Amino acid sequence: MDPATLSIVMRALAPVLGMLAFATLPIGILYILKSHKVRMRELDLEAQTLPRSADVRLAAIEARLAAIEQAVGVPSAKGLHERAALLEGPATGAEAAPLLRGRER
Repeated sequence: MDPATLSIVMRALAPVLGMLAFATLPIGILYILKSHKVRMRELDLEAQTLPRSADVRLAAIEARLAAIEQAVGVPSAKGLHERAALLEGPATGAEAAPLLRGRER
């Protein structure tokens, strides 16, 4: 396509794309409103079916969290306690050798 034809097509296409965007804006707003309403209904139904007592709810959340941690591979607290010795620094005191020696001439 030569530049002159492309210029004519672009000038004709700009208003069409503008009208298309202007026409789809209400459709997008309606979609967002309806999907929000459906999501709120789902959350209401879920809240009604969940157990009311806090202890049961907390146990369910902890069970889900444990399943997620196991799937992700988070190390257990027992394993971290066993590896605490690895976090200690090097020995210091009389038995430690000097790290750097001065340059002798």
